[in-house]
Amino acid sequence: MTTPILDGIRFLERQFVVTTVVGSGMFDPVEHGLKPAPFATSGHRGFVRDFSITEGRLFLETLLIGDRATHLRLRYGRARPLLGVHPRLVESFGLQVQYDDLHWPVPFTGAMRIGVGYLHRHVLDFEHPAPLWPYAEAHELRFEEGALIEAADRTEALARAGSELLPHGCARQQARETRARLARVFPWTTT
Repeated sequence: MTTPILDGIRFLERQFVVTTVVGSGMFDPVEHGLKPAPFATSGHRGFVRDFSITEGRLFLETLLIGDRATHLRLRYGRARPLLGVHPRLVESFGLQVQYDDLHWPVPFTGAMRIGVGYLHRHVLDFEHPAPLWPYAEAHELRFEEGALIEAADRTEALARAGSELLPHGCARQQARETRARLARVFPWTTT
């Protein structure tokens, strides 16, 4: 299985990945006339967004999209701008275009789970069980119409929940317990 390319966000002067989004008003390229197409097995959504939190507000900074029509229009000098920004060609995964320096205010209302410090674990490493969540640092962010209204560092709670042993038993029971622990650690983004 290929690890998906996750959206990114600049928070606390550091770069995090966005793992979960619950709410409405998030930027969707389809709503702006773009047609995302998968550009790699890790880019199955067809786009990757990069956000920032600047002066307490959520902004879309960059959009990488696998949009064949826009790619062809750009190649022939006919690409339309997105939010006032013209795209550039990116061919690292095939046919993508990228919109840089958008700095578009996102009217998102809801919660976001973000992490940093990926904890790599080999699938066949039976001596060290998989972590409860695959990042060393975890935060939940709450937004109202794009304004950051609350931020919670969940790193310590995650470490405590991950250190508890899972009950022996069937995989279904262990999965339920893992989900319950994550719900306690991430109350805003567990649905």
